[in-house]
Amino acid sequence: MMVAQDIDQEILELTQKLPTLSDKVILDMVNGIEVSRDHIRVRANRGGFFQRAWDALTGKSHRRQQQIDQSLTEGLAAVSNYVQNLALHQVQSDRAMIRIAEILYETREGIIELVDSHKKLQHSVEILEHALADLKRKHQVLEEEVNRLGLRQSAAIHMNRVFDRWAAGAYDEYPPLIQLMLALDELYWSPFSRYDATNPEFRNQVVDKVIIQLNRVTGRGPTELYTTRQWLGSLDKVGNVKRDAFAYLLNPGKSNRELLPITTVTVGLLEQPAGVDVEHWLHQNGVTTLPHVLANKLLSQRMVTETALRMLGDVA
Repeated sequence: MMVAQDIDQEILELTQKLPTLSDKVILDMVNGIEVSRDHIRVRANRGGFFQRAWDALTGKSHRRQQQIDQSLTEGLAAVSNYVQNLALHQVQSDRAMIRIAEILYETREGIIELVDSHKKLQHSVEILEHALADLKRKHQVLEEEVNRLGLRQSAAIHMNRVFDRWAAGAYDEYPPLIQLMLALDELYWSPFSRYDATNPEFRNQVVDKVIIQLNRVTGRGPTELYTTRQWLGSLDKVGNVKRDAFAYLLNPGKSNRELLPITTVTVGLLEQPAGVDVEHWLHQNGVTTLPHVLANKLLSQRMVTETALRMLGDVA
């Protein structure tokens, strides 16, 4: 049985290999910031992989604060500290950077309303202002890149970069289905998603690139049939810590799961311990919408569509 220290280490290694994983954890933490007329806090006790990953990233597994909003000062200082010492120095993806900027500026407006009645917050507000300035500079660097190259060219560069990483073996330790999902997830955390949301001209090219990589990692041709149960059965090779991480990263969230059948079933199986009987689980959960066979080409087409819907929502 793995001890907490080993789990933390495996999570840290995963975040180094998959930067979007740590970005999602940071983004979820910042999403938890709440400001009202008389208090500020970060929602706690959300449990699951998120809490373990946040603890691992911040080194707080054995000294976690269950409530950080004991007072206005403590709450604001905690938010400022999280933002200043973790998010601003580790966020790497375009998608996370933009959303975090939006949330923190909204937070700033709420905090300003508190300052007049709580002068003791002034110092903490100044810390947050400084952190926001750092974030703004990082955001400007990303925007300057997009403006210099143009969003279309930036999207193409990131598309090629993701598939070059895949071709170089970045995901080779995982089953083919997971490799495919991780590569597409990374792609849609980049400036590619902003361009694809308004002009999906690269979708067919992405499908072609996925097919090429699936042909490589499976050793099969693009139209060679492979049962869906075999694709899903390969998930059994994923250890429990990685299962939790991938289920967290790839979770459809509030998306319409009926439109994401492969993603939904994959995440559902990853949420089970390694060794789960796939046939029994599918039957127990009434899964009847999956095709019986999926060739590399068809799986590639379906997963590009599902990833766009999961990451872009109604605009996909």
